[in-house]
Amino acid sequence: MSNRTISELYFEKLCANRGIACERICKTNAKSPDYRVLIHSKVLITEVKQLDPNDRDKEHSKTWGTPQSPGAFSVPKRVRYQLAKGYPQVKRLSEEKFPTMIVVYSHAGEWNLLSKFTITTAMFGSYGFKYESQADQSIEVVKQGHFGNRKVRKEKCRSLSVVGVLERKWTGSESLELCCYHNPFAKVPIEPNLLADLATSQYYYDNPHDGNDVRWEPKRIEI
Repeated sequence: MSNRTISELYFEKLCANRGIACERICKTNAKSPDYRVLIHSKVLITEVKQLDPNDRDKEHSKTWGTPQSPGAFSVPKRVRYQLAKGYPQVKRLSEEKFPTMIVVYSHAGEWNLLSKFTITTAMFGSYGFKYESQADQSIEVVKQGHFGNRKVRKEKCRSLSVVGVLERKWTGSESLELCCYHNPFAKVPIEPNLLADLATSQYYYDNPHDGNDVRWEPKRIEI
């Protein structure tokens, strides 16, 4: 019987659907990643992570659409935790010569939405605004950008090349899609033209921690 998670089974199916070789790595310890993915002879070390239902999710599924619904969810925090868990695993085999990817899949209800904003703030920090009082007593925004909880930055997580979001969609039939977000600080990036064989869509960032007017939206890579 397979001991793979739902997210791993879907990732393997995505690779098979796209004709991409995906080799399961034999787990020697907790820091071993899941896969070697081969794209045009380029090895992409990959770890697949899954958001499973917690107690709050289970309660939410019972009260969905009622006044008893728990309300807001901190999805970026959960994704940030998965990146922290997955990073030592991909770094171990990267050896600063192979690009790496951490793929996240939500099996925890549609309210745990892995949107562009969720992934961006999970990677680069909570997004906000800094205000200052001016001489005329007006209030002005003097800085906007990513502040605390920076998981990925110039000095940290540089062995991570890409964060991927795996989604299972239904448009008359099952469709598996992978949306990828490139790390601008990666020591070993992967070329978007290569990743296009596996990814449905890709995004990149300018330096997300540089300047006083940093926008959170990633820029789509058109191939």
